[in-house]
Amino acid sequence: MSAKETDRKPLLTWLHLSDLHFGHGSVTHGWDQRTVLRRLVEQTSEWCGDGTWPAVDWIAVTGDVAFSGGGKPGTGADEYPQAADWLGKLASTLDLGPEQVFVVPGNHDVNRGVERADRGIARLLRAVRAGDESLDEVLAVTSDREMLLRRQAAFTSFAEEFGPAETHARPYWVHRATTASRLPYRVVGLNSALLAMNDEDRGKLAIGREQLVKCLDADPAGPDEVVIVLSHHPLFGRWLRDEEEVFLRLQRQAQVHLSGHLHQPKSRRIRAGTGGDLIQIVAGASHGEERAAAVPEKLGFNLASIRDDGQGRLSLEVRPVCWSRKSQSFVVDVENVPPGKDFAVHSIALNAPSKTGGPSAPRPTAASAIPGDRDAAAASGEAAADYSIDTESLTPAQQKEMASEIREAIRRKLVEILKEEPALYAFLNRRRQAESESGLAEQLVAADLNATLSGLVDGLSALSTEARLAPAKGVQRLVTPLLSLAADFTLLHRFRERYQGGQRYFLLKSFQQHYLAQ
Repeated sequence: MSAKETDRKPLLTWLHLSDLHFGHGSVTHGWDQRTVLRRLVEQTSEWCGDGTWPAVDWIAVTGDVAFSGGGKPGTGADEYPQAADWLGKLASTLDLGPEQVFVVPGNHDVNRGVERADRGIARLLRAVRAGDESLDEVLAVTSDREMLLRRQAAFTSFAEEFGPAETHARPYWVHRATTASRLPYRVVGLNSALLAMNDEDRGKLAIGREQLVKCLDADPAGPDEVVIVLSHHPLFGRWLRDEEEVFLRLQRQAQVHLSGHLHQPKSRRIRAGTGGDLIQIVAGASHGEERAAAVPEKLGFNLASIRDDGQGRLSLEVRPVCWSRKSQSFVVDVENVPPGKDFAVHSIALNAPSKTGGPSAPRPTAASAIPGDRDAAAASGEAAADYSIDTESLTPAQQKEMASEIREAIRRKLVEILKEEPALYAFLNRRRQAESESGLAEQLVAADLNATLSGLVDGLSALSTEARLAPAKGVQRLVTPLLSLAADFTLLHRFRERYQGGQRYFLLKSFQQHYLAQ
């Protein structure tokens, strides 16, 4: 570990664990798990005690607490008691109570023996996973809802021992609080494992709109409230059938998403111009599956802190650590931090709480939050956007991965835009003959991003001239996501992609102002 913390005391700090897998593997694997988890407790207590790490405010566990949802013959009944005992000890060493441990279920927290014993549940699962019925329709029927939740009964009983009372609601929950430093925050627990069934889960799972509406829309976030969302499955990799919708919703209404499942740690910030930014943090497995000696697995966890960046804005520091079999201890995960650092930093587009108790600084306008060309922005009097990623500190492989993720964000936004306006979809699809908005977006991103944005702007202009888009309903509604796309294209240019975003950005700004004046 590096030197002790600076004088900038964190506003909020949490420990992020995932994929504990209590009850998995052979007896030998079980002893290995005891060693790893014992050292996790010892080292977090040591680092927080000597000031290497800041004090922890709460613990997040993003699923796969157990291996079989308590259903493994012979030993399944011990999975959650063992997990509860260990989590209680971890919390106690960090001076936390069980009410400061937040948990959501993973696919291994589902007792798959329930549907094997009940053909009605099995038929219901197959129908929803195949898309014949929607998850929301099933959750709206009390008997169907109870059938799905019955498979997570052991997890639910375990989870009722932890977290504030409001987190005991199922299948999702919301907790709101304000720190002593006056930072308002909301923790949202989403259940991404309602449809988990077997090793063919990819693309067949869903979160559904009920969870999103009740957790995010029913009580909208305040102007500087930090929204932190927990789910087991990440919002990339196509695990969720409604991944795109969930991602876009969180991009607009949350700042941080914590997940697990992949057994490989990662943290990154996805920018979306006026659409909002989302920091995605994937924890490694705190203890993974039993594998052959020749197939290594990266065990780990992370600690994250929200701080005042010194300029009245918020930043998030993520400190990932991984298990070293050689030293039998957790060490800095150097593959997921910049060279010479033991943490990665991501900016949060929210104001820090006022130290004097007065009002926070004004929030940035939509225009100032859009990363356009810096020189052009300065010439126009607009504030240049702040890029939290120092591309020079990233390895070529990391730059390639980041560019790939930004391209994926662009694809998602294209799908949203094309679904919003069928006339624009038809205009752009005249030559490509794609079968769906998603298919067209895939073609456009694969072809040429520069030409894609140009085509969107040209199509918007042509269709508005032909009066096929009403200015109030069509043009203005579409300009905002197009501005977001221009922001992403500009960011791609920083990863050495040949695109000059400033010209298109200001063309769109002029286009927006023209129709706003009408």
